[in-house]
Amino acid sequence: MEGNLAMTAMIGLPLALLLGLLFGRGWRQLLAVGVVWYCALAWQTAYIAHVGRTAFGGKNGLDTVHWWVYWAGQPVLLAVAAGLLWGGSKAREAIRRRVALRPDVA
Repeated sequence: MEGNLAMTAMIGLPLALLLGLLFGRGWRQLLAVGVVWYCALAWQTAYIAHVGRTAFGGKNGLDTVHWWVYWAGQPVLLAVAAGLLWGGSKAREAIRRRVALRPDVA
C-alpha cells in the first residue's frame, strides 16, 4: 500500500485504539471511530482522485478510486478499527484493575 492509500489506516486505526484506551467502549466511541474513518476515507479519496495524481502501483489516481480492490479494503479497515477500539477498552479495564489492586504507597 502506498503512502497516500494508507491515509485512512494511519488516521483511523491509532485513533480507535486511543479512544478505547481513554474512554472504553460504547456506542458513542464506536460512532466516533466510524465518523473519523468516514472523514479520513473522504479526504483520502479526494486526494487520490485529484487530476495528475498517481496512486497504487503507479496507477492513475482516478483509476485507483474506481478499482474494486480500493473499496473492498475500506470496510476491512473499519472492522479493524472497531477491533482496536475493543482491544483498547480491554487494556483500559486491565489497567484499572491493576491500579485498584495496587497497595497504597504513601
